[in-house]
Amino acid sequence: GDYVSAEPFLLRELKIKEKAQGPDHPTVADVLTQLGIIHLDKGDYLKAEELFLKSLGIYERAQQAEKNEVAWLSIALGNIHYDRGDYENAEKYFQRSRAVLEKIFGPDHYHLTDSFSYLGHVAYDVGDYAKAEAMFGRALSLMEKGLGQDHPVVTGYRNHLATVYITTGEYEKAEALYRQSLFLHDQKTIMGQPVVQETLYGLARLYAARGQPAEAVKFQAQAGELEENYIELNLAAGSEREKQAFLASLSARASRNISLHAELAPNDAPIAEMRATKRGAPRLIKGR
Repeated sequence: GDYVSAEPFLLRELKIKEKAQGPDHPTVADVLTQLGIIHLDKGDYLKAEELFLKSLGIYERAQQAEKNEVAWLSIALGNIHYDRGDYENAEKYFQRSRAVLEKIFGPDHYHLTDSFSYLGHVAYDVGDYAKAEAMFGRALSLMEKGLGQDHPVVTGYRNHLATVYITTGEYEKAEALYRQSLFLHDQKTIMGQPVVQETLYGLARLYAARGQPAEAVKFQAQAGELEENYIELNLAAGSEREKQAFLASLSARASRNISLHAELAPNDAPIAEMRATKRGAPRLIKGR
């Protein structure tokens, strides 16, 4: 996370490689990518995009546009556009990543999982829930095939698909996915993982949509308890960008706590408590 010290060394490496191998050599692209990652972590997305595009252009001119590095750059550029709300260009980059990885690994390899997942997020955000279901479903099947249905990493992909089912009113399908995840994490005694919180929040949202406030409150409270256990750990480590992203996620969850309390269970003590304690998160966000 010491970007001030890291960047000059990378810039020096860049000059050496440009002089020794020429400005269009793929090793130059690698350094440009590393510089782009530094600017991405610093939150300078315009500079990161500029560097990633330069790197991508070098691979294209070197006729190496089907390398794994190009797939990664496409994901990174897609995420930059996604964060801007530019879903059209985000989708183009995510599709490019998928196409490159498919040529490298074949159509059924789990390395394609994230490309499909990102495409699912784009589709979900633009309201194309049928496409979102297809993309998230494909991502889930690839991950299950690659790592097995019982692997903890699969939970996040299962939750994405469950979110679509909640939105489209297919509550039984959503609940089955969430319950499967909880069961597996409980079996492996890894209930403290952050992805378990998202599962619990998903169940809270599910029961709120069904008009079952008592169940919604129960799962929301459980998620809040887990969240308290690692707030300090997340704020003590990682880059500033990672800390800010974590705090932003806490703020979003606080809004969910407040909404649940106000709309479904205004007299429920556990949810009222979550509004007033550090589970609510806004009091932790200093200088913003």
